[in-house]
Amino acid sequence: MGSVYGQRLGIVGFGNLGQAVARKAKLLDMQVVVCSRHLSAQEAAAHGVIKVSEQELFQTSDFISINTSLNEKTFHSIGAQQFGLMKPTAVLINTARGPIVDEKALIDALSKGQIAGACLDVCEQEPCIDSPLLRMSNVLITPHVGFYSDASADKLAASVAQEAVRICLGQPVLHPVRPDIVR
Repeated sequence: MGSVYGQRLGIVGFGNLGQAVARKAKLLDMQVVVCSRHLSAQEAAAHGVIKVSEQELFQTSDFISINTSLNEKTFHSIGAQQFGLMKPTAVLINTARGPIVDEKALIDALSKGQIAGACLDVCEQEPCIDSPLLRMSNVLITPHVGFYSDASADKLAASVAQEAVRICLGQPVLHPVRPDIVR
């Protein structure tokens, strides 16, 4: 795979992280398509992206970025069926949560040349110590630090401190990890 300029990026999940990925991809002149249950076509257009079905996203994207949360619906939601739809030149990117991707199906797809590669910042089992993925030449794995820069670390620390202050003042948390338990 050569340059990403002008390529099609498919984004699964379009919350804060998916939107940030889309903004960066558009700077690289990538066409961005999105699959998200919570996004209308009008909202997608306002973000400069195109809402498509999951099938179309997997069939037509050169790169697919997983940016959805992990829950019972998304556990192993990316597996053999989705890899079977992908172009043999496509690359899967997972920076969300490892168990969203069925790793056995991913290893099979990569071994058979069904897809070109995978970039993983997360794995199904962490730490990723003895996975066949570590020995594959078409896989890049980082230890869940793909976001890191000095600026992002400073922003993260400031965000944690701001949330702590909000809690101490009795204000609602802006970014709850478990929204189901926030009162």
